[in-house]
Amino acid sequence: MNIKKIEINAKTIIENKGFKLFSIRTKKEFGEDVLEILVDGEKLDSDILESINLELVSSLGDDDLLDHYFLEVSSVGIERPIRNLEEMVKAIDQFIYLESKAYQGNATLLEITDQQLKLQINIKGKIKKITVPYDEVTLARYAVKF
Repeated sequence: MNIKKIEINAKTIIENKGFKLFSIRTKKEFGEDVLEILVDGEKLDSDILESINLELVSSLGDDDLLDHYFLEVSSVGIERPIRNLEEMVKAIDQFIYLESKAYQGNATLLEITDQQLKLQINIKGKIKKITVPYDEVTLARYAVKF
């Protein structure tokens, strides 16, 4: 399988439609091999994802995607991961889910100063502000507030 060629083709197709390639990876799902391509952007819908999938499939040669692999093109979703400090900065004023040594749970990210995350959390109805070192974060993603 030529993942590099698939990635280059996918990135070109996705960017030509005004979106961004978020990630590409292989995975096992329900016992099947899947090549997952995640797309990020505003106003992304199933028709756009279908057009990206069809265009990508038609751009590939016979040997680029192994026969036993399924191609999955989907959106990152509303609870997208926050993968690095740059993406964390974009999440300021947003509701997030965070796991670290100091705290695990939902919070509003208020600010980042010297790689310290200032969070507002709700503990049994009481609003508190805490600070978590960014380098101790093991998982971060956007969260939906109900």
